[in-house]
Amino acid sequence: MDIQLEFFKLYNNEIPVSDLETWIYSKKEHEEFLDQETYLDLISLNYKTRHIKHELGKIINHHLDFGILEERKLRKILDDLIDRTGQFT
Repeated sequence: MDIQLEFFKLYNNEIPVSDLETWIYSKKEHEEFLDQETYLDLISLNYKTRHIKHELGKIINHHLDFGILEERKLRKILDDLIDRTGQFT
């Protein structure tokens, strides 16, 4: 799911918090995936605080499938290995 992917990118430090914030405000589909309370919590956050990842986690983690996150991490590691040596086909 697109929403999970964006949060996983943040957790993997692939995107900055500012990109996630912009993405959250720019998409209406979040309201369909998340309940109204969760969506309101997300758009009410101060994304400039230094503890924003922790605050986001408290709101969103129970909506995410962390098995997908781990699979994404493993695929990235394997892709990096393949790209580095070219001998893992």
